[in-house]
Amino acid sequence: MRQNAPFWWGCETFVMPAAADCVTLVGRRTKLSRAEGFGLVLMDCQMPALDGDAATQAIRALPEPASRIRIVAMTAHAMAGDRKRCLEAGVDDSATKPQRIAEFARTLRAVLTRRAA
Repeated sequence: MRQNAPFWWGCETFVMPAAADCVTLVGRRTKLSRAEGFGLVLMDCQMPALDGDAATQAIRALPEPASRIRIVAMTAHAMAGDRKRCLEAGVDDSATKPQRIAEFARTLRAVLTRRAA
């Protein structure tokens, strides 16, 4: 794990070398306290060993509140079936790479406000 920039858009960010590390960190951080947990995971769909779909399913299997974290799949595949597969794995939304800033901001805003309650 490497803590990327201490603050990106006012948020603490981490870059994980593998999806399994992401699952572990989400579980560990959300056990600490609600304030120290994560609000969003940007999940690369094509990670080595454990892909984004499997990592998402593993996060959804964690105890609450970790299982309820918002997850946006990041994928280079723009086919309708790819989006459907990601949603079936349990992500809240998906975004295709490369991203246009305005489109990405709309996706994040929609996900963050939809599950804010």
